[in-house]
Amino acid sequence: MRLLFLASTFPRYDGDHQAPFVLEQASAWKKARPDDDVSILVPHDPKAKQRETKNGLSVHRFVYMWPHRLQRLAYPAIVPNIRRNPLLFALVPFFLLMEFRAALHLVKRNRIDLIYAHWVMPQGLVAYCVSKLTGTEFVLQNHSSDLVVFKYLPLVGSPLARTLIRSANRLFCVNREQAEIALSYFADAERNEVAAKTVVLPMGVYLEPANFNTETLKGTMHWRYDYGLISRLSKKKGVDLFIAALGKLASHGKRFRAGIAGDGEDRESLQAAASGTGIEFLGFLTGKEKGAFFAETKFMIFPSVPAKGDAEGLPVALLEAMYAGKVVVASEATNIQMLPEWEGIVSSVCLLENPADIDEFAAVLERLAKWTDEAIESTTAVTSRLIARYQWDNLILEYIAHIEGSDEVAGTSSYQESS
Repeated sequence: MRLLFLASTFPRYDGDHQAPFVLEQASAWKKARPDDDVSILVPHDPKAKQRETKNGLSVHRFVYMWPHRLQRLAYPAIVPNIRRNPLLFALVPFFLLMEFRAALHLVKRNRIDLIYAHWVMPQGLVAYCVSKLTGTEFVLQNHSSDLVVFKYLPLVGSPLARTLIRSANRLFCVNREQAEIALSYFADAERNEVAAKTVVLPMGVYLEPANFNTETLKGTMHWRYDYGLISRLSKKKGVDLFIAALGKLASHGKRFRAGIAGDGEDRESLQAAASGTGIEFLGFLTGKEKGAFFAETKFMIFPSVPAKGDAEGLPVALLEAMYAGKVVVASEATNIQMLPEWEGIVSSVCLLENPADIDEFAAVLERLAKWTDEAIESTTAVTSRLIARYQWDNLILEYIAHIEGSDEVAGTSSYQESS
């Protein structure tokens, strides 16, 4: 098979802070199907090469503005960039046009069999247009709030969303809530047909195997941090609320060690808010550094909240933490309850109903401090085994099976059947 991934988030260079899940998924596909020709098309950036090879994958980056330094729409993420600077919206037509042009060229030149579009908007729209001109099949991957965008487009939004979903061979959603949003565009008569080709699967877990051995991690009992958080440093991740809850603990005379890993648009303001608290900001972590952070941290915290319509999907770091044998605090906005393994992992999850209730948040953290190392290890042993399903080496086989039209794969099914 000749496959083309379309995405707007992708590492620009080695050590970049951009989320690598598209690269990880494509790499897992290539590992599982080494004879397949896998290409990736993503936006260019002044710091990135226009063409390169990574893990046997052909990476192409389309230029959408000249001079290159004006390309400020895509990284770190399109919606937050426009929110901070609405003038960047003027780049959207150029972005769409040049992505379409590049995708059409690659599909024709490489005789692509399937387009895999990450995000329904804008990549899904580009895939649809290329498909209409070339007859190439495509699948869609919905991550967070990209389908909601269509509801804000007067007159054309809802019909366009329906057209894209109808035309796709498959619609992958990272959680059941996103699948429900997709189905909400359709009348009852068509919902079952759309549900049958909608599949709920999160993005997978990947860390360097030598640094992500669950037995080694669970055996680490000398904790560097009592509480840890790893995510993009943005409002929807609830990092500010985590800092406030730790501040509440400190005001009650509670001693703790906390580490926050990641980077993002709100880093400076969050560091200012944490000034004087002793919270350590570790920056963006990958590979060995990320594995060490999990190993050295007793409890991992994921207090995501909806932010101006930019909803959470399912944090990959949350899956990584549970696979690493961590007891986690997770808000309802992380959608952790929507995993089919929920009943098996619930004992390892302290569900935070409202992260904005700082008193409640602080009380949860204080209760966690009473857990012994032995209780943690016995509670999380089953969780680690269940979450192993989401290692990319395993999960990619489910994705491939669904794309090839088979629902007979362990652990997953169409949305209609699993609801």
